[in-house]
Parts: sequence; C-alpha cells; structure tokens
Amino acid sequence: MPKISVIIPVYNTEKYLQQCLDSVLAQTLKDIEIICVNDGSTDGSAKILDEYAANDKRIKVVHKKNEGVAKAKNKGLQTATGKFVAFMDSDDMYPDENVLKDLYDAATKHKVNICGGSLYLYTDGKIIPSNETQYVFAEDGIILYKDYQYDYGFTRFIYNREFLQKNDISFPLYCRVEDPPFFIKAMGIAKKFYALKRVVYWYRTSHKIIKWTADMVADSLTGFYDCSRLADKYKYDKLKKIILSRLNTEYWLNIIFPFHRNAKVVKIMKMLAKNYKDSLNPLYYSYNYPAISVIVPVYNAEKYLQQCLDSVVNQTFKDIEIICVNDGSPDNSLAILQCAENCRR
Repeated sequence: MPKISVIIPVYNTEKYLQQCLDSVLAQTLKDIEIICVNDGSTDGSAKILDEYAANDKRIKVVHKKNEGVAKAKNKGLQTATGKFVAFMDSDDMYPDENVLKDLYDAATKHKVNICGGSLYLYTDGKIIPSNETQYVFAEDGIILYKDYQYDYGFTRFIYNREFLQKNDISFPLYCRVEDPPFFIKAMGIAKKFYALKRVVYWYRTSHKIIKWTADMVADSLTGFYDCSRLADKYKYDKLKKIILSRLNTEYWLNIIFPFHRNAKVVKIMKMLAKNYKDSLNPLYYSYNYPAISVIVPVYNAEKYLQQCLDSVVNQTFKDIEIICVNDGSPDNSLAILQCAENCRR
C-alpha cells in the first residue's frame, strides 16, 4: 500500500502539467502513487500523461470522457490505494520536495485523519501570501475544526483514505464549488486536524479565466447551499457567516446577476433565501419577477417617447416591468428615459 495517493484531475492544462507532475515526482517520499484522471482533454494533456506514465510506474493514468471535475476526483478516489490521499490541481505545484513527507510524518505521528499546511499563491511567476489569512497557519499543532471553521483550500491537506470511505465522503457532482462541501463534511466528521505552519502548496491564479454559464452558477450556489446546511448541522456559526459574506461579495453578485432569472438559478436562490432569511443581498430575492416584461427599443424618439411610456405605465395590469433600451440616441430620448426612471423610484 502506498503511503499517499496523489489525485490529479486533468483538463486542458498542457501548458502547466509538466511542472505540476515534476513537483510531485521530485518528492523525497517515494512510496506514493500518482493518479491522473484525464477528463476528456482536447489539447496535448493526454499525450503528456502517457509519456510520464511510461517513464514512472507510480503514475496511473485514467482516460475518460469529459464529465466534470467532481467525477474526475471521485474516479481518482475509487482508483486510489494509498493510506492517505492528496488532491492537486493540474496547474498547481508543491513548493519543495519534502511536502508529502512532512505531511505524512505529521499525520501518522499525531494519529489524525487529516493533516495540512499553509498555502501561497503563484501569480505571474511570483509567490505571494493570499489575502485569505486562513490559508496560513501560525504554528504547528492540533486544531479543532470548530475553532477554525473555514471552507476553502482543501488541496493543502492529506486525508486518510479509509476514513473517507468509511464515512462516504466524496465530491458532490457539481461543476463548480464542489470542493467546500467535501472539505466541510470531512472536517465535521474528523473534528480535528494537524496543522503545519510551513507552506505545502502553491496555487496558480493568474491564468484562471472562467466563462460562466447558468449551470455553473446554479452548481456554485448549490455548493454554497450545501455548505450552509453543513454549517447548520454542526453548529458552525462562524462558517455560516463566512459563506454568507461570500454570497454577498461584489464578485459573486456580478457572476449571478446575468443568470438570476434562469429557472435552475432561481430554484437554488429560493433555497438560499429561505436558509439565510433576510441576510442576503436583494438580488437573491429577485426571483419574484413580474408576469410581463415590456421591452421598448428607443432611438431618437423624443417627440413620441413620453406618450409611449405613459401608455404602458398606466396599464391596469401592474405586474409588469418596462425595459427601455436606448440605442445610442443623440436627441433627448435618454434624458426622458432617465427622468421617467427616477420618477418611478
């Protein structure tokens, strides 16, 4: 039985994959297996994986059709045989060759199911601390998760594989925010972990550009909902507030807004609104949308625009919204629209 199985889901990361694999192969802890799950990559990732596997028998490559990162990680868990498992994104790295040795030695010495260290960001070739202070541990030692209560950074930990199996801990099948529910459930059952203050993981940031879809937003919100329910279950009040603060950040509000009337997104927004009552941004309650949207394209119509707007506003059926799209009018149409908007507030 290997001491650690390092699970690496791979999807179109040929530019960074070799650097990732080299950082794992360079580890002084040699009794490891490296499980690379190629999730239907369309670039040169599959070829790189096969070449590495041909040169090192510790590397196991699983090629599968593209089904998302959660299924890839779960496939890695099903394939793993190590005493502990570690997870690594295929564009990230270990900062030095003793990471896995130090994590394994600490986990076994202190007889814990979970052991982790600090995480730094790898941005444009520079190593910098994250603004998230919870990514860094001030000292080595046992930490009770009820005193920690944080949801991100699961890749800087190793997990006892039998512990995960026994407690049916795997990744929910979401395309985004699938890691925090896994992490919180594992920590909630383990109750404690051993922390190393030393940096054990470099998380690459600068190239990650996401093209959001409605399904991705719905999955993300569902992941956050799962986390909030786990926080309720284990009475992690601090964690629940952290999740709330994430949901209310400008970052997430900007992501959600273009899809806030999509049926899947609306469904989970209702669940979140119920769970958090009146604490969420008003955007989360915007699913009470009108029965009719009246769309008015406008271009140089100042002579007739007010009469048009009045005819809509004065309808006896009030469950409507009026969407005016000013198509670059050089006359006073925009001023009329702005005045009408201000008067309706």
